Amino acid sequence: GATLNGRALAQSAVTLDASTITMPAANTLTAVTATPSNNVAGATTTYTIAFTTATALTVAVIPDRIVITFPGGFNASGAAVTGATVTPSGTDPTLASATATVVTLNVTDNETAGLQTIVLSGIVNTQTAGTAYVVAVKTQDGDAAYATLDGPTASAAFPITAAALATLTVQVQPSAAVAGVAIAPPVQVKAVDAFGNVKAGLSVVASLNTGTGALS
Repeated sequence: GATLNGRALAQSAVTLDASTITMPAANTLTAVTATPSNNVAGATTTYTIAFTTATALTVAVIPDRIVITFPGGFNASGAAVTGATVTPSGTDPTLASATATVVTLNVTDNETAGLQTIVLSGIVNTQTAGTAYVVAVKTQDGDAAYATLDGPTASAAFPITAAALATLTVQVQPSAAVAGVAIAPPVQVKAVDAFGNVKAGLSVVASLNTGTGALS
């Protein structure tokens, strides 16, 4: 069959005429997930990035690449590939570059299409808590000026939670009340971490600072 840069091409993937060659569009990666070992805001942690490729990766002349993009606010500049990484060939990719949000890896062996599990240490979580963070993953052809092979495809969403409690602030001050009658409006207290994220669901115990009696 026809080949381009050492890759077999399906008969329907290439259209030839007198002057043009039309390449197929990039495939979609499937089952993309990003799982932090610590999902607390501002924490430095390890991420397990799993995805299934549709196109084989090669080291032919220039190694193909895996590119993982984190959302703004994260810091991936200290990323490193750990020994927990699992690839079809059993050989880990190497780090090509790492910026604040983009980690680029070179494959070091020919990889058949299939499940890849890349484990990256040294990722700093965003300081903003949220429930819908995603990473994007794509693969690139080293022998075709890093043209995209598969992706970019977004992962399933993962949460970042508030860090440890740092500050309690009274939002609604107590008002004068009759003994035995509930204070109205009720006292409201806001609990936040060092980054200003609200700590929901905490139990706050209030007591009298002056005077006698008890709050209940």
